[in-house]
Amino acid sequence: MRLFLLIVLGACMGSFLLCVHDRHASGLDWTRGRSKCDACGHELGVWDLVPIVSYVVFRGRCRYCQARLDKRYLIVEMIGALCGGLVAVLAGMT
Repeated sequence: MRLFLLIVLGACMGSFLLCVHDRHASGLDWTRGRSKCDACGHELGVWDLVPIVSYVVFRGRCRYCQARLDKRYLIVEMIGALCGGLVAVLAGMT
């Protein structure tokens, strides 16, 4: 159970850090505003932001405009999940 929780936490952290990076690179304040689709600007809901799962469920596309999402979102979330799993295993929390 702890392994699963740390995998989920790692995926969430990866997603969050990518969001902070993107907003900082765009000159936006990362502490304000909601996440939006890069193509149509629609504010994303809770179900649109579930790491890895929402990318797979929506087939890598925006739910609102069907624009393709960059694969780096999925890759960074998977790397975060892997890091969370490694932390659990190395710390003996399995």
